Amino acid sequence: MASRRHTSADGRKWDSKFEWRMANWCDNNGVTYDAQPRSFSYTTPVVNGTCVDCSSTEIVKQRSYTPDFLLHGSDFYVEAKGYLKPEARALLQYFIKSRRDIPIRFVFQSNQKLPLKRTPRYLDWAKSVGCEAIIWDDKKGFEKWL
Repeated sequence: MASRRHTSADGRKWDSKFEWRMANWCDNNGVTYDAQPRSFSYTTPVVNGTCVDCSSTEIVKQRSYTPDFLLHGSDFYVEAKGYLKPEARALLQYFIKSRRDIPIRFVFQSNQKLPLKRTPRYLDWAKSVGCEAIIWDDKKGFEKWL
């Protein structure tokens, strides 16, 4: 988790300026939500790992994922991403693949290019992992989710 450097007028702290902007927009437009409502467990494989007890090479690491928002009245969680780092993208892919029971939607600050040719932009990546996504500047897409 980030250092929660951005603070709202009411004292709430946010991990990123983009999350803070989304929260302010929701507050100003009557959209109620829970911020970081709960955490979910999942696993990722450990590359080249070996169990010291049984010598198995099928080793996993327990992880926890906490979505940014739960919009009241919705049945999905919202993850706000200004910049989607490769490490975060990989972990989100593991979470989405292993926890299909947890619906996640993405709000990206912009539709930036990715280094992979098969998913050239953020929206393409979200679609490739089976998640709905919008760009924040097009709040009409966000409003359709409400």
